[in-house]
Amino acid sequence: RQGGAGSGLTDSRGLHDCYPAAFFTWLFRDLFLYEEERELHLAAGVPRHWYATGRPIGASNAPSYFGAVTYRIAADLKNRSVSVRGSISNTSDLGAIVVHLNLPEERKIGRITQASPQDIGLRGGMVRVPPSREFSFVVEVSP
Repeated sequence: RQGGAGSGLTDSRGLHDCYPAAFFTWLFRDLFLYEEERELHLAAGVPRHWYATGRPIGASNAPSYFGAVTYRIAADLKNRSVSVRGSISNTSDLGAIVVHLNLPEERKIGRITQASPQDIGLRGGMVRVPPSREFSFVVEVSP
């Protein structure tokens, strides 16, 4: 089917009108999750100031190469903690889950105080979780 300007299929230059919308959707998805080789990255593009609001950050049943992903990050900066809980429907090809905690600049991640599975690693602002259908952890945050 061919379209012309204003048909909803193409613009006056013959370009598809859906490209900007598709590009926006792709970028918006990358805020919350993206895949890189065998790793699933969560919250890499979340702005720092979102953590200061106290509102939960996350995604519910978001599609990924590894299946449906659900996660919730709850930052309680007054009580100096950030808790993360999540699940993934398929971990067969998954090498690791990497949770990015882009806290406000004056805040630093301390240590992991609770973790499931136990062998969760911390490096800079990233928490590396081994493949697991369900995961949760709490990190201390500097004052």
